[in-house]
Amino acid sequence: MRRGCIFRRGSGYVVKVEMDRDPETGKRRYYWKGGFRTKKEAQEHLVRVLAEMQQGAYRSERMTVAQLLDLWLANKQIVEATRDHYARSARRVAAYLGRVDVRSLRPEHLQQMYAAMRADGATASMMVKAYQVIHQALDAAVRMGIIPRNPHDLVPTPKPPQREVSALTPEQVRRLLDVAKGSCVENMLVLVLTTGLRRGEIAGLRWDDVDLERGLITVRHSMDQRRQLRPTKTARGRRPVELTAPAIEALRREKAKGRSDVWVFATKNGTPWFPQNISAEFRRLLDKAGLRGVRLHDLRHTHATLMLLAGANPKVVQERLGHADVRTTLNIYSHVLPGIQRAAAQRVDEIIGLQSGCNPAPASGEM
Repeated sequence: MRRGCIFRRGSGYVVKVEMDRDPETGKRRYYWKGGFRTKKEAQEHLVRVLAEMQQGAYRSERMTVAQLLDLWLANKQIVEATRDHYARSARRVAAYLGRVDVRSLRPEHLQQMYAAMRADGATASMMVKAYQVIHQALDAAVRMGIIPRNPHDLVPTPKPPQREVSALTPEQVRRLLDVAKGSCVENMLVLVLTTGLRRGEIAGLRWDDVDLERGLITVRHSMDQRRQLRPTKTARGRRPVELTAPAIEALRREKAKGRSDVWVFATKNGTPWFPQNISAEFRRLLDKAGLRGVRLHDLRHTHATLMLLAGANPKVVQERLGHADVRTTLNIYSHVLPGIQRAAAQRVDEIIGLQSGCNPAPASGEM
């Protein structure tokens, strides 16, 4: 049974609780906490600490931040591509805090780490990813009873990087498709431009996912960079996508090649494409088209931007792109919304007859 006591020091009260013996020295360890203005505050804290110790918190076994990150990552259920991203961020955190005992970690240690990362040239994206990794790992430490609460809760969230959305102009799209004619990725590019599918979703598309008669594909999987087929990350990512006539024609052309009965887009050997090889072919076409600074993912942005400019409801665009939440869509494409609002307001003006040079139509019964 743990023993604790409260005693007065100066104008306040101090809590002292007996803990396990140090495994290295054999000496008894104690938990101390002062600064309580009233005895009641100290008693409430003592009760909470004793309850937390009963659940396994404040254990004597030493665990460093590096060990915690390894343990957390090993037990996290995520796809391999995401695991690689998390592992890079975990190594970045461990470079600054790896040797620190998790139980000794304080908010000021974390703030010092972010300041050092910033001084070392870390980007805003790196900072946000490091924040996500260490926060989740410390949450796991709380659940495992290693620490009573997450010190990271008291650290301000780094400001996420501003997403720079780049969409091609209609003229650039036509130029790209002109140079892509007859290439091995022509039909892929048509499909991305007309559906907004991600690169991995294109590479992982199977003929079982395609219904040419109904003009519909169902996105269920994504191909990772190791050419492993994975389920989409979220439930929203698994979605039906309606096809336009150019997309259906592109898929029929691809099917006529007869390269695979399984994969919609296959190499000459009948195997699915590595996603990074699709990007390499895309860059080659960009050089021919004289387009610079364009990513394959920008074709997805182009599709979404043109849909919004055409008056599509953002909720429809969200569902088509497979975003988890409509707020994600609105945040990414916020640069398009002012123009949409202006056009919608002008349509309202037209309906009620307030266009420049026009008078409102008289209401029924008015002269």
